[in-house]
Amino acid sequence: MHKRVGLLLDLDGTIIDCQNLHFEAWREMGKPFMGDIDRDYYMKNISGGTNDDILKRLQPEWTQEQRIQFAEGKEEIYRKKAKEGRLKFVEGFEQFFDFILQNKELIYLVCVTNAPKLNVTATMQILGCDFSQWKIGQDCEGIWTAAPFEDVFIVEERKWKGKTVRGKPMPDPYEIAMKSNGLDKQICIAFEDSCSGVKSASSAGVQSVIGIRSSHSDQTLKEYGANLTVQNWSELLEKVKNFDNLLKLCNITLQ
Repeated sequence: MHKRVGLLLDLDGTIIDCQNLHFEAWREMGKPFMGDIDRDYYMKNISGGTNDDILKRLQPEWTQEQRIQFAEGKEEIYRKKAKEGRLKFVEGFEQFFDFILQNKELIYLVCVTNAPKLNVTATMQILGCDFSQWKIGQDCEGIWTAAPFEDVFIVEERKWKGKTVRGKPMPDPYEIAMKSNGLDKQICIAFEDSCSGVKSASSAGVQSVIGIRSSHSDQTLKEYGANLTVQNWSELLEKVKNFDNLLKLCNITLQ
């Protein structure tokens, strides 16, 4: 087991403020099949899930090929919008990233995301991370790294003991991220903005789940298992000031 503190970060809506772009892409791609998708419907039925899980619920009569074709089209629209320069970080994340780098010897950094690989690659490039792939052992395949992230856990790419991984809100992504990286869940902190992500981390037994209120209210995120919430990374940094205070806030003690 690593004795570094595991920081497990979601991507979309937590690191990157991109919900509006995903919403627009779903509206554009989905209109011929689902009619006009409004924001309330999007937040309740789409935000935070994997494309395949969402489409199985919303279009149960579709074949796998139809789901794949729709998802690829939707993500292509999203990436086009992102390339127009509309992708930005959630407020304060760049400063928090510096905070992580300053305490790197104490932190084991993992990104846990339902996002497709092409989207993740584009975001990591914006962060200036070196993206590469490697495999470990027979239990886990499809581990991507992007220094300083020790692991970029892309649900659609990961296999555990030869089986595909169920996406959020199931606990699998966080459970397997901790197991495959040798992390002690009692000294792990997850950061999530979506209800499905918060539920996934909480159900996996992560010691502390911090909700980022970029999409949902404090009450809603706590109902799904968040221990505390902040509006953005700037508010979190203002609260903790330093790494020791972050551990105290999350009830973590290093032996």
